[in-house]
Amino acid sequence: MLRISTKLLYLWLCLLPVVLMYPKCFWYPGSCSLLKCKNIIRSRLGIALSNVASEGNPTQEDCLYLDISHSNWYSIRSADLNVKNPLGYKEIRLNKNNLTLIAEDTFTRFTNLKRLFIKDNRLESVRLVNNSLRQLEQLDLSYNKIKEFNLPKLTNLTVLVLAYNQLTSLKSLVCNFEQLQELVVNNNNLTVIEDCFKCNKKLKVINLSSNQIYQIDSNAFNDLSELIYLSLNNNNISFLHPKTFESLHNLDALNLQNNNISILNSTILVGLAKLKYLELSDNPLSLIEPFAFSDLNNLYNVYLVKGQIKSLKGNTFWGLKTLEWMSIEGQPLKRIESYAFNGLETLGSLSLKDNEIEYIDSEAFTNMPRLYYLTLVNNRFSLRPFLFSKVKTLIYLKLDGNEFYNIEANSFSGLERLLELHLYNCSINSIWGGAFYGLEKLSLLKLNNNFLTTIASDTFVGMHNLRSLFLDNNQIETIESSSFYEMEKLELLTLFNNKLYGVREHTFQGLKNVSVLNLEKMEITNVDSEAFNGLDNLIEINLGYNKIKIIKEGSFIGLNNLTKLFLKSNLIKSLENYAFSGLTNLEILDLKNNTIGSLKENTFNGLSNLKNLNLSYLEINEIESGTFKGLDNLEVLDLSGNNIKKLKKETFLGLKNLKLLSLQNNTIMEIENFAFKELNKVETFYLSKNYIHSLKNNTFFGLSSLRKLSLNSQNIETIQEGAFNGLDQLKILDLRKNKIKTLVSHTFNGLKELQILYLNDGLNTIDKNAFDGLESLSFLRINNSEILQINSNSFIGLSKLKILYIENSHVDVIKSYAFQGLTSLKSLDFINSTINTIETKAFTDLHNIAINSAINFLNLYKLSIQNLQPGAFFNFTLSSAPYLENSLDISYNDLSTLKAHNFEGLENLEKLDIEGNKINIIEPLSFTNLKNLKYLNLANNNLIKISNDDLEDLVDLGENGEDWTTRGLGQRYNSSRIGEECCRDE
Repeated sequence: MLRISTKLLYLWLCLLPVVLMYPKCFWYPGSCSLLKCKNIIRSRLGIALSNVASEGNPTQEDCLYLDISHSNWYSIRSADLNVKNPLGYKEIRLNKNNLTLIAEDTFTRFTNLKRLFIKDNRLESVRLVNNSLRQLEQLDLSYNKIKEFNLPKLTNLTVLVLAYNQLTSLKSLVCNFEQLQELVVNNNNLTVIEDCFKCNKKLKVINLSSNQIYQIDSNAFNDLSELIYLSLNNNNISFLHPKTFESLHNLDALNLQNNNISILNSTILVGLAKLKYLELSDNPLSLIEPFAFSDLNNLYNVYLVKGQIKSLKGNTFWGLKTLEWMSIEGQPLKRIESYAFNGLETLGSLSLKDNEIEYIDSEAFTNMPRLYYLTLVNNRFSLRPFLFSKVKTLIYLKLDGNEFYNIEANSFSGLERLLELHLYNCSINSIWGGAFYGLEKLSLLKLNNNFLTTIASDTFVGMHNLRSLFLDNNQIETIESSSFYEMEKLELLTLFNNKLYGVREHTFQGLKNVSVLNLEKMEITNVDSEAFNGLDNLIEINLGYNKIKIIKEGSFIGLNNLTKLFLKSNLIKSLENYAFSGLTNLEILDLKNNTIGSLKENTFNGLSNLKNLNLSYLEINEIESGTFKGLDNLEVLDLSGNNIKKLKKETFLGLKNLKLLSLQNNTIMEIENFAFKELNKVETFYLSKNYIHSLKNNTFFGLSSLRKLSLNSQNIETIQEGAFNGLDQLKILDLRKNKIKTLVSHTFNGLKELQILYLNDGLNTIDKNAFDGLESLSFLRINNSEILQINSNSFIGLSKLKILYIENSHVDVIKSYAFQGLTSLKSLDFINSTINTIETKAFTDLHNIAINSAINFLNLYKLSIQNLQPGAFFNFTLSSAPYLENSLDISYNDLSTLKAHNFEGLENLEKLDIEGNKINIIEPLSFTNLKNLKYLNLANNNLIKISNDDLEDLVDLGENGEDWTTRGLGQRYNSSRIGEECCRDE
């Protein structure tokens, strides 16, 4: 008999192990070797560093990095950093360690250190021993709580970062760093900037943003002739001394955003001859004195957004000879006086949007020879004749969101080069004749969202080169004849959402090059014969969302080049014979959402090139034979959302090139034999949401090229054998939301190319050979079955199935050989499901598979299993990977008995978890042949005793040599008791 006390037994019945993870440091190779320690306590740091040093790592190199982060030290001293060869370290990072104190001698041994980072700690003061860091070039102490800062003279320091601390002054702080080039002190508590940079004449970058600075001494930046970048944004600066920046001869960028500066006088920016970028937004700036920018001869752009500027006077921007872009936005600006922009000889883009401009002097834009883009969107000024006559170089002019009401003659006189004019949402109700006179190069005109009611014959005179005209969202009721007679080059015309009641003859006379015409959402009730005469090159016309009731013969005469016609959402009740005659090049016809009750023969006569026909939601209840005659090139036919009850065998005659057919959401109850006889090129067929109860033999005969078939949301209860005959190329079949309870044998015969099958919810029985013939199926999902019985050989024929999901189901029984034939199955998942009984050899012939898990793991956890028959896993193998243990988790089920040979077939099992069942009996030989088992969990069961015989064959179980009988069993699990025979040495 097995002697429990001498065999090493590791039987977990009540306790989970406590794992203590010892910290360790590791070397990472690179151009400089990195020694990295993480999550380490201070008391173990020395041990960890000495251990890694003793492992023969590159401690003798002269380029080493040390990174110790994400720990809790509070303080650090020299002895804590007891590394070998400290002279070889060039960089140290001590970030996120909760440090509050750094001893003065901490870095004494690192005399060759060049970069030191002590970020994201809780330091309030920093003091270091003199000369210990004489080679240091970069020091980063950001994200601490530093109020006091005292370092020795560091003659090589070039970068100092003190951002996000609590410094209140820089006085005497940086004078020990004569070689300093970059100083970052943003997000502190600085209030006054005094003469604190007098020792740092090599500074190139200073960031003082997001402090509380309200005063800058006049000599604060004296002698910083090498400074390139200065950031003072997000402070409380209200006053700048004259010539504050006078010594900054090489300054490239100055950021003064979000301060309290109210006046910019002529002396503040003196000396900034090389400045290219100036940010003054978000200041209460109310006055810019003339010549304030006179020294800024190299400025590239300037931001003046959200201030208090009320007027721009003459010569305000004098001196900005190289300015290319300027934005003055979000100001209470009301007046722009003459010569306001005088001197802006290179300005190309000027934004004056979102102000309150009421008056613009006619000389305001004088002397701007390169201005090509001007936006005055959302202001209040009146549009006067010749207002922009001085800006002859303009290409883009945006005036949206003003209230012009009337556009007078010569309003845009002088703009000979203008290409785009935007007058969107300008409350325009009338346009005088000659309003656009002189705009000979204009290509795009936007007049949408106004109050125009009439387009007169002389409205658009003078725009010979217009390509795009937007008139949508007005109140246009009348378009006079010849209104567009000069617009021979117009290509796009949008008129949707107006009140045009009819389209009369000659309305669009002269628009011989228009390719797109949008008349959607009008009040159109009729279209006169030859209404579109003259639109010789029209390719697309949209008449959707109108009130057209009938399409008469000849309605579209003359549109020989039309390829797209949209008539959806009208009141069309009938289509006359030859209604679309002459449209020989039409490719797309959309009649969706009308009230056409029936389709008659010759309705679509002449549409020999039609490729896409949308007849959805037309209340069609009858389709006459020959309706689609002549549509030889049709590829897409949408008949969804109608009242079709029966598909006759001659319904689709003539559609020999159809590729997609949609009949979903009808009331189809019957499909005649051979209804799809000629549709041998259809690849996609939507037949969902109908009332078909049964799929009969040869239902889909003729659809020999079908790739996807959607039959979801029907009332299908039965599928006869042979229903899918002829569907040799089908790859996707959707049967969801039907009423099929049983899959009978050979249901899917003929679907040898099917790859994806969606079954309806509620399947109860899968008969033998139900899936026979599905040679290519790779994915199968069974969902919401109340009492699913998986019979023997249920999945025969699915030789290429890789994934099988059984979801939200109750499996009554998995019978012997249930999964036989699934030679390619890699994943079997019971998701949110329950199983009553697993019979002998239920999983037989499943090899290299994962069940409810990843590799090496058989997971039958919490499936309410009541009965696991012996030999259920006979001839079964888990998927495997090197160095991973083979495991079976059958915990938290309803098993009451472990039977002899229960785990037969799992001889290589190393972990077995049976916790949380109702086991009160372990039969002899239950664990037979589990010679490799190392872990067994029987906790939380109803066992009264465990005998030595119960654990026969578990020769490899446990390795720690402890007596397992006293491990807190009685204290924590009253329902489990170990027999006396296993509680003492034998």
